[in-house]
This record gives sequence, structure tokens and C-alpha cells, in this order.
Amino acid sequence: MLRNVFSLLLFFSMWISFSQAIPPIIKYDIQQSGAGNQNWMISQDSQGKIYSANNKGLLTFNGSQWELNPSPNESIIRSVKVIGDRIYIGTYMDFGYWENTENGILTIFVQSKKLDINILEDEQFWNIIDYNDKIIFQSLSRFIIIEEDSSEVQFLEAGGTLLKSFKVDNQVFYQVSGRGLIEIRSGKPYLLCQDERLKNQVIIGLFKIKGELLILTDKSGFFYLKGNKIVKWKIKGDFFFWNHKLYSAIMLSDGSFALGTISDGLIWLDKSGKMILKLNKTNGISNNTILSVFEDKNHNIWLGLDNGIDCVNADSPFLEFNDFFGKIGAVYTSIIHENNFYLGTNHGLFIKNNKASSGFSLINGTEGQVWTLDVIDGQLLCGHDLGTFYIDSNTAIKIADKPGTWIFKKHPTDNSILLQGNYKGIFVLNKINNNWRIRNKLKGFDISSRFIEFVNDSLILVSHEYKGVFSLKTDAELTIVKEKGLEESVKKGNNASMASFDSEIFYNNPDGVFRYDKQDFKFFKDLALSNEIEVSNYLSGKMINDDNGNFWMFSNSKIHYLFKDIFSDEFKFKSFYFEKNTANNVLGFEHVAKHKGSKYLLGSNTGYLLVDLGKIKKARPIVSFEKIRVTDKSNDQTYLPLNQELTLNTENNNIKFFISSFNYQKYDKVMYQFMLVGFDQDWRPWTSSAGLALNNLPTGEYFLKARTKVRNEISKSISSKKISILPPWYFSNGMYFIYFILFLASIFLVNMIFDFYYQIN
Repeated sequence: MLRNVFSLLLFFSMWISFSQAIPPIIKYDIQQSGAGNQNWMISQDSQGKIYSANNKGLLTFNGSQWELNPSPNESIIRSVKVIGDRIYIGTYMDFGYWENTENGILTIFVQSKKLDINILEDEQFWNIIDYNDKIIFQSLSRFIIIEEDSSEVQFLEAGGTLLKSFKVDNQVFYQVSGRGLIEIRSGKPYLLCQDERLKNQVIIGLFKIKGELLILTDKSGFFYLKGNKIVKWKIKGDFFFWNHKLYSAIMLSDGSFALGTISDGLIWLDKSGKMILKLNKTNGISNNTILSVFEDKNHNIWLGLDNGIDCVNADSPFLEFNDFFGKIGAVYTSIIHENNFYLGTNHGLFIKNNKASSGFSLINGTEGQVWTLDVIDGQLLCGHDLGTFYIDSNTAIKIADKPGTWIFKKHPTDNSILLQGNYKGIFVLNKINNNWRIRNKLKGFDISSRFIEFVNDSLILVSHEYKGVFSLKTDAELTIVKEKGLEESVKKGNNASMASFDSEIFYNNPDGVFRYDKQDFKFFKDLALSNEIEVSNYLSGKMINDDNGNFWMFSNSKIHYLFKDIFSDEFKFKSFYFEKNTANNVLGFEHVAKHKGSKYLLGSNTGYLLVDLGKIKKARPIVSFEKIRVTDKSNDQTYLPLNQELTLNTENNNIKFFISSFNYQKYDKVMYQFMLVGFDQDWRPWTSSAGLALNNLPTGEYFLKARTKVRNEISKSISSKKISILPPWYFSNGMYFIYFILFLASIFLVNMIFDFYYQIN
């Protein structure tokens, strides 16, 4: 019975992971980093650079470049901890620290040898703790405690296998196998608790909650320490510990817990112990074995994996729902109606109950392409390749058996009339006994009608991408088109679109954004909007009224939205950076819809994204020179000091500059720009490369300027470096003086020869 319950809960947890939108995850495999598979511990310095204790050495990452620094004895690095300006490491039979030199290169000082410490056979240092002015290195058998300034050394023997150690507030705790939890007091061990569960299980995490010590074990979950006993903390996520062995854990800055398992990825619990998210290989991360968990200064969660490193953008304004199994397909439309969340895709119409934790399920009979979802008078209508459906919860009822329904448009004055744009013209629906039924086809117009707008009761505009905008004059009963013509005030255009917002009709094509004048019956170019979107950045003319006060438009690198200012009644315009290749949507069929609160759903080819407009912040890009490398004629390389002007001779005039960005956001593309004053007339084009090579610079003085751009925000500060290329020795000032002396000497010599010649003749 218990096994069946567990199986049900396991299936439930897996289903949650398949159906949830997750934070963006950046995956760094060993091909990118050039490192070994396993990453045992992660740390970060004051600038923002990431350090990882890796199988092959110390792995560093500055947001643009990975670099591997082998350990002194070329062994595995088990631990890393940035303390001040030093990067302390623990390796196999060694420990010490690195420091950055003035040329940006890490230089290692091997402390164990310097202090003449006798390292035990096969001893490895698995943790590093900073405690006041002391650095504590922990192996499986003892602590080595070093005074940072005086280099005095203390030893504390564990008296058994030392499994884990922790610093909580200003106290140091550790666990010895078979003994329990121990605290260091006055340089001596003090046994706090020897409960059998602590003797037989590994303590993965130790935290302080409201003054009480919270213990996390690898198999049984959380316990509070009460005196010398432990009391189970019963939480809603407790069943996740039944068959998951934990290996790593941290408490995040918001009080939640990120727990790494041996074989099933990351478990993320809120401060009350309720499940926030479960990440494993099936829904996003690279590997299910998480050796270390680290939170950086920007609240990204770094996962040191058994094979690679992942960065979870936990504080990102974006959430992703990825259809890894191809079940959902490309999302063309979505809506939330009566506590149900609907997705219309190229595979059909899917439903998910917002109040339940279940995933999406296909509504029977809707298999195929869904084009639109719209709530009309409280009823949910679905425009489908097969026709029009009325959706009652998870039931689809076909109400218009005419294939290819693009759009629904309400009559401006008659609530019982609804236009339906189809593949071959326009159909009129009317409401009878609270049910929509096809009344007639609008005769005289058989062209695909994807975008329809009423100008008045009998004048309709229809936009067709390949033909232009049609103006249709109908009879009062909407039975026949009496007059038909193409609008001459706008041209057809690729992925052009038409939509209404705030009682105005807009048309968008590669020439710009146009508004319709209902008095003159023609479009005019809206210069303000056209300039905001920039015609040169045109991607798609698709415009979307989300019925929540926002009007959406798209360009190559941004998503824009228009809204009415509540104080001035004027249009306001906002944008956020979002590249077309990042959006991954169907060009011309972009989709945006209100989701919950300040979250909006963006459809994509593989699911959808949720963007929280309230969490979008201005990027603050920074730029600095990471390294400067000079290559001479013999291909010998030298790294130069970063804080000095560069004075080089012509044999060393091949220079490469490396820039750091310290940006770890998946949807923040970092671009770099350089200008060599004295050579370039203007800034060079933006590039994704964080390095610039200047080869064979001629003699002269230059200033190299560098800046970065994130989400179209350019760094306010500009890094610059003065470069002086000296002339070759034979063109130096000293040689010119010698040449002048030789010239004078040659004249004197010639004069002497002539004098001697005339004397003898």
C-alpha cells in the first residue's frame, strides 16, 4: 500500500515538473568550459566572477569566457571559497590560495607547503570556512585552522570520518559518522546531538530559523534541534525525501531552500517547506546529480553538476514552459477562462485547471490547428482549422462547420451579431437562445479574412498580407458586399497586420505604423509610433490588443506595448528587449495575452514564455579590461599590467584585449563595442565577441575605448587604455641623432678628401 502511495506521489511530482513554467536555465557543458565533468563547489568574487572547484582544476567564468587553471599538483579541486581578494582552494593532498596579479592572471601560493604542514596520505579538503580572521580547511579526518595574518596553524582531529562542516551565524558545526552533530567550542568538540538518525544519515544542510537550528539530512528531510534531541519539521514537500537522496543544499536569500539530489535534480522549497519547483533533466537542467548549489549576488542559482554547470535565473522576469516531448506544439493563442488555462496550438486545444497541479490535456475533437480563442458575452469560442467551436470547460461543441476560422469580431452596435473571418471570406453569426449560429456568408467577398475591423455598421476593413487592405461596403443586414476596393493609402507588406485599440484602427507594415481616419476614410502614417518602432527594425506587423489596456507590437530586438496614461489620456509607449531568435515564435503569428497579475504570456514554437512586466528592470552593464595579451614576432605571449599605460615596441605590436561582462542572464544578450582613437573615425560595429585583436599597429599614440550593451542599454562608463607604439630602433630619436652625427662626419670627411686632393695637385 505504501509503495503504491509513493508511486502515485512520484508520478504526481513528475507531472508537476512537466507542467510548470520554469526560470530560464543556461547550460554550460564541458565543451564550452574546456573543464572536467564534475563541479564540487562554487564561489564568487566581489566583481562578480564565478569560480568552480572542478575535476581538472579551478574553473573561472566572467560572463563571456571560461578559463581553466590547473591545480599546483594537477589534481582534482574539491573546494573553493573567495575570501577577500583571495581564492582559496582545497585539493587532493594540498590546499592554498590564488590571487590576481596586476596583469589579471591568477597566481597560486601553495599554503600547505609554505607552512610546512604534513598532509596525510590521500587527504582531500572538501570544504573551506572563513571564521573571523581564520581560514578553516576541512578534510575527511580533521580541520586545519590557519590565522590569515600570522599564518599560525591549529589542528582539530575529528576522531572519525568527518562528513560535513557548516558555519551558521558565528558558530562552526560538523558531523562525524556514527557520532552525530558536533559544535566547535573554545577549540574543542562539543557533542550536541547523537540521535540515531544523525548517526546513520549525512547532514546536508544546517540553518538558523528564528534562533533555532534546522538540520537537513540526506534521506529524511528537516529536523529542528530541541535541546539534545531532534524534532521532525513536517512540511508539505516531505514526500520528496522518501526516495530521493540529497547531496547538497543551501538556504537562499529569500529564505527558501534549494536542495540538490543524487539522481533526481533540484528540489526548490519555499520557507514554509512547500514545493516551488522541481528541476531535473526532463524539464530543463543538464544533469540529475547536483554536487553543489550556490546563489550569486543577482540571485541566480548555480548548480555544480556531475557533468557541467547550470545557471538558473531565479530572479528573471521570464519563465519558460518548454514542450520537450512535442505534445503541446507551437502556441498560437491562449486564454484564462473560468479558472481554466487554455492553449491553442498547431496540435489542438489544451486545457489545464489553474487551481490544480495537473498538466495540460487535449480537448477531444480539437486535434489540429487552433488559430484564435475569444470570450464573447461570457462564452469561450475557438477558431480552428476545422471551424468554430464553443468550449464548455473541457468539452468542444462545433457551432460553425465552415473550415478555417481566423478571427471573431463583434458588431459595433448589435450585440447579437458576430463576424467570423475564414479562409474564404466572412461569415455572419447571430445569437439565438444564447447560442451562436451561422446565419449567412457575406456574399461578394471570398478572400481569406484574417484581420477584420468595423469602421461603422456597414463599412468593414479586411487586411490581407499579399493583397493589401480591402474596404467593403455592405448592406445594412450584412448579407452582401455592395462595394469593394483596395485602400490606396497603405500598401501590402510582409507579415502586415491590422488591429483596433482604444476605438482606433491601426495598420502596420514595413513602411511604418498607420492609423485610420474615420472621417476621411483613409490611413495616415503615425510618425511617433513609426519612429518608436523604427522601420529598419521591422520584423512583423502583427499587432495585438490584449483587452487589458495594452496594445502589442514586435520588432527585431524588442517587444513594444502601447497604453493610455491614466492622468493625461495620452498614449504611452514602452518596450523591453527581446530578440527574434530568443522569442522563437511563428513569424507573423506572434501571440501575447494577459496571464496573471503583471504576467503576460508569449507564444513560442516549443511552448510559451511568461514575462512579468513588473520585474523588468533596466540593465546596468559594466565594462572592464580583464586581460591584455601581447604576441611578439616569435609568437611568445605576455600579459601586461592592467593599471598602466601600454608602451610597446614594433616587435610587440600584436595586442589582444579581453573584456569581462559578469552578466549571467539567458535573455540578456551582451554586446561589445570598441573604438581605437587615432585610427578609427567612430565606434566599430557592435559584436558578441568579448575580445579585440589589434595586429601590426603602426607607430603612434592611440586610445582604445570599450563599452558594453545589455538589452539596448549601453554602459555609462567607458574603459579606455592609452597605447604607445614606439618606432623601430633604427627610427628612434637616439638613432636620428647618430644619423645626424654620421651625416656631419661624412660631410667633414668628404671635405677633407677634397682638400687633400687639391693640395697634392
